[in-house]
Amino acid sequence: MPPVTFANMRTVPPAKSFIDIVLSNTQRRTPTVVHNGWSIQRIRQFYMRKVKFTASNWHERLTQILDDFPKVRAERAGGRAAARRRRRRRRRRPAPAVFFSFCSRADNPPPPKKTRPQ
Repeated sequence: MPPVTFANMRTVPPAKSFIDIVLSNTQRRTPTVVHNGWSIQRIRQFYMRKVKFTASNWHERLTQILDDFPKVRAERAGGRAAARRRRRRRRRRPAPAVFFSFCSRADNPPPPKKTRPQ
């Protein structure tokens, strides 16, 4: 496995600047003016377009950050042979027996209910 490097990863901006980046991108790439004579349906479309664009922009940016992050593969010590032995051991082991005889109702009656003094 090649060594893990962070050279290819872009820096992740702080939260405030990340929000500013996404919102300024939305402002630049979508219409910005609602006119007085528009129907409510057209105004709703206008804002839905902005909301959907912003959501997809967030998704792209966060996905890019996660994809740039190096992938680390964790392996247990011993490699494939040890994993094979562990699987064999698991198959041979009998299922644990469960005994509930020690807590039968006859041996351990429930505690008496508390009564309020009158």
